[in-house]
Amino acid sequence: MTHQATVVTQAPRPLDAEQAQELRELFIAIGYSQQNLQELTYFTVPPPTDVVTEEQLQIRPTDQLQQYDISRLAILIRLFYFGMPVIHEVAITALGESLAQACIDAGMLAQTGDELVPKILIMPVDDLFMASDLQRMDLQDSLNYVPTLCEAAFNLHNTTVTGNFKSGLDLCSGFGLHAVAMQSQCQQVTATDLNPRAAEFAAFNAALNGQPPIEALTGNMLEPVADRTFDLIVSNPPFIINPDQITTYRFNPKPLDELFEVLIRSAHQHLNDGGVFQTIGEWVEFSGQDWEERLKTWTANSGCCVWVLTANRYLPSTYADIALRQSIVDEAQRLAEVARWESYFQAASVEAIHGGLIFMRRTTGNCWFETTKLSQALNQPVGKDVLEGFDVRELLNDEDWLIKIQSRKLVVADGLQQSEVSEWHLGRWKTTSIELATTSGLVVAMNVDQFVRTLLEQFDGVRTVDQAVKSFLTKCSLPEEAYEKGLHIASSMLKTGALRLHSEA
Repeated sequence: MTHQATVVTQAPRPLDAEQAQELRELFIAIGYSQQNLQELTYFTVPPPTDVVTEEQLQIRPTDQLQQYDISRLAILIRLFYFGMPVIHEVAITALGESLAQACIDAGMLAQTGDELVPKILIMPVDDLFMASDLQRMDLQDSLNYVPTLCEAAFNLHNTTVTGNFKSGLDLCSGFGLHAVAMQSQCQQVTATDLNPRAAEFAAFNAALNGQPPIEALTGNMLEPVADRTFDLIVSNPPFIINPDQITTYRFNPKPLDELFEVLIRSAHQHLNDGGVFQTIGEWVEFSGQDWEERLKTWTANSGCCVWVLTANRYLPSTYADIALRQSIVDEAQRLAEVARWESYFQAASVEAIHGGLIFMRRTTGNCWFETTKLSQALNQPVGKDVLEGFDVRELLNDEDWLIKIQSRKLVVADGLQQSEVSEWHLGRWKTTSIELATTSGLVVAMNVDQFVRTLLEQFDGVRTVDQAVKSFLTKCSLPEEAYEKGLHIASSMLKTGALRLHSEA
């Protein structure tokens, strides 16, 4: 695999407060938002500039975007989303003379002949604007490269827990998305990365978003904060498992998932009481070994409750193909690399590769370990749902949970959907399966029967669990002996998110 030695592009210099505000206001005014970019370009994250086609650069406005100046928006999308040059006079119509010059002075744009050439990308994420290096396949495995938003960073951002924290750490920070986002809920934020240019982008992005400077440290993993603890740690490490152990932002530089294991085993040591560590990554499943039991050994004796949200499970050949498509265009070369990777996994007895999110919360109570399978991508912030999930599991893992849950009030989750399959049998429709799926928060699908569906109908946020279960028993003519089973079903539905703790409880 080709590996470049360095990235020569200099990181941009922070804009002053007035210039940064002017650029933010321009982006907002013309609709340069995450949702609009997806709607106009059909991309969730920026595609590589060096493989994008002219057809993909064409903006097709929709009726919903009529309130925006699409011509100006298209220019800024070409510059800062696709990373493509624009004729100087054309760029001025979108940016204005003074702001365009400010972008040139800061190193965000460069004038080459009659064109303005972008030196960085700017990606809108919620109400933030985040700069990074250009998205180019010939740079993305280079040393000192600072990548733009990827699906992993996006998912980690959407699951970041919310609250009021004294201290937060963005570990393996890259361009500083999580550090900048944490500034609104942490009194003090630190960002660490092995790449020294990451600190420069963190400074630029804090200024771009009108925030105070971030403490940005350079060093390997947790070494720069070896003697410190935090209330919130968020980490998007290089986790792609590969046979070469390349040290870049994408690839895990240790054999198999060793780097991810070391991170999980050590991060809890840097948590304050009640603190949360969350990360996204990938881990292997060895032939003949339960992967959940393996992860449990990573978190044993950590003093933390552990919640694993699994997103995918790939066979080695599929995993290699997906990973290599991001950096190899030539099909023959890619297929040869896929075969080499597959041999590497086979020699290591790797049966599959899992991906997902791992959350750890330090506790003085009972520690537990649970896994949940996500049924859909995380396209909206669910940090509050993650914390509620911890609170629910803390309640249900208490020794006296059967007694405590009876006095709680539950309510069916907003937007809970039901899909029912029936077949015609002996002159009538017979229900063969019922699936419930949450549509907000942590999206989970579950198969239930008619009894569970009837039980859910009893939870209105007014009755206690005790009252709801007794009502269910009466409605279904079930004996009192089924009461405890009803409590167990209610607790199971509470874990999946089909039931929620009532806000007044």
